[in-house]
Amino acid sequence: MVTRNSTLAILLILALAVAACSTPVTSASPAPEAGNATTPAVATEPAASTVSYPIVDTGQNTCYDNSQAIAAPEPGAAFYGQDAQYDGNQPSYTLSADGLTVHDNVTGLTWTQSPDLDGDGDIDVDDKLNFSEAQTYADTLNAQHYGGYSD
Repeated sequence: MVTRNSTLAILLILALAVAACSTPVTSASPAPEAGNATTPAVATEPAASTVSYPIVDTGQNTCYDNSQAIAAPEPGAAFYGQDAQYDGNQPSYTLSADGLTVHDNVTGLTWTQSPDLDGDGDIDVDDKLNFSEAQTYADTLNAQHYGGYSD
């Protein structure tokens, strides 16, 4: 059995991939010299973001060097500009009244509550879908008005 959760997960991954491919990448520092691949890039202030959609914060709160946790680096220092140094939209979710779906209050996306597509009580390889199966699964859920939706 195919679930809407897997379909939505696949669609989110595809949407993020498309968005990532269409966003220009800028570099704050030159590439490391040949033979010096372990030299960390020294970041300057990050470029202003121009995305037009909300991004949920990752919850990362520890900075790292090449091998271990470190104190948050100062601007201009090696390893500055890590995810842990920026606060974003904090995750916020609402479970639907029927318990079938979860609404992401930041992005507006809705997901099935469980990724257990075959309903056997565990999450394993049998719950994975290929692209064609994911499309069919979404169509099946929409036909059933799963979680009150039919889009």
